[in-house]
Amino acid sequence: MDNSEEENYSILNAPMNTKWKYILFGLLTTIISFYTIKSEYQSLSFIDDDIIGGFSSIWYGLLKLILLVIGIYSIFSFFKSKKTVYVVTTLIPLFTLIAILFISMKIEERDSSPKILRAYYGGDLNGLTLILRENETYEFGDYGFLGGTINFGEYHIVNDTIYLSEEFPLGEYRKIVGNKLLIRDGIIFLKQDENGDFLEDEYLKLQIDYTK
Repeated sequence: MDNSEEENYSILNAPMNTKWKYILFGLLTTIISFYTIKSEYQSLSFIDDDIIGGFSSIWYGLLKLILLVIGIYSIFSFFKSKKTVYVVTTLIPLFTLIAILFISMKIEERDSSPKILRAYYGGDLNGLTLILRENETYEFGDYGFLGGTINFGEYHIVNDTIYLSEEFPLGEYRKIVGNKLLIRDGIIFLKQDENGDFLEDEYLKLQIDYTK
């Protein structure tokens, strides 16, 4: 193969075995990119702050490292071979990096807003924390012996009632709290009866320990 043929070499005229190698390489890069972005995007609304979440963070950190290695390898391979497949496997990690940076900026913007209210419930084996911020976002933590979860969303307040954007602010598997909360005398009441009236004698309620 002379130089002119070499310049025109692409995946389309490569041998079948080589084609499959490039296709699998591109597919692997795409899958890793998808799960990396999915993990980052999930943190906009949910953080798994327990042992399992810790292992997940290590796993997704490893995926980012693999994607970085693929990107660097693809850049060097493209300049060496001029094969177009390496352009694709370079652009995918680059796109992933841009997406991660954008999501990180959104998280930083959300979390840097000053707190206007913080309340908590402390049980024997579990606890709840609610934080409201000036930018009308909330952070609802649900903790147990082995860690917990943090859910995020938006809120607005009408008179003495807090309305949360998520129907079940602690997640689909923790339907103990709805999206309508009552503030009264330094307490946030969480539970309602069948008529929608708040149960002020219910043990599960939040004590406000900070307001701005």
